[in-house]
Amino acid sequence: MRTSIVLGLLVSCNLVVACNQKDAAKCDEAMGTTRQALQSGQIDLATRWRQYAYKQCDDAAQLAALDKEIVDRRAQLQADAAEKERKQSQHKQLIALFLQWVGQYRNSPETSVASPTCENEQDAKLKVTKERFCSGSRAITGIEGRTLQARYWEKSPSEAALFSVRSELPTTCTDLGGHRVLGETAVPSSDGKTVKRQHCELTDPSLSGLHALVTEANQADIKVFTAGYPDKDLGFAAQLK
Repeated sequence: MRTSIVLGLLVSCNLVVACNQKDAAKCDEAMGTTRQALQSGQIDLATRWRQYAYKQCDDAAQLAALDKEIVDRRAQLQADAAEKERKQSQHKQLIALFLQWVGQYRNSPETSVASPTCENEQDAKLKVTKERFCSGSRAITGIEGRTLQARYWEKSPSEAALFSVRSELPTTCTDLGGHRVLGETAVPSSDGKTVKRQHCELTDPSLSGLHALVTEANQADIKVFTAGYPDKDLGFAAQLK
């Protein structure tokens, strides 16, 4: 009777030890999978694998380090999301200000910028004929590092004018409001791939009859121009083909 009681106690103790035993291989798997989930931005998945890691790992310092990685990665993702939202908001604000400016000065681009300069200033003949381009820029209040650019044919500025601004984010004709797409091309990008460039005619009342050329790339110019501008700037006209 006494022997059976002792054996029963030994069996119970062995079961308890087995239940509390950690598994190094499963610990490594849990730690690795948690970090993979963090790298891909899957915080919820990482948290579930972290819970599994706590069941399989017995190194408290290792687990604490993993917890810190989760906290840091969550904070980074939240900051990235906030920065993305800020950039998108500024992108919309930039386009709205740019289009308002274009609509206001489309018929008098020579007055859209302060102190414009013209090509071949020393050529007396061109000063008379005005068969040349003039250009200038204008700072944008509230958006640091961005300027509005205007280029126009001095002899007939309202017929041949190009307005532009550089955008931090990719832009499509849809971002500019009402439009009719006239053409699309694939152009090389800085990473060796290609991005889409659109040529469209704008149809909103204040911009009706003007054309736009936009590129789905970071740090690309948004260009709005009169229908007659390409006839004066053949290099620009080549971009529309």
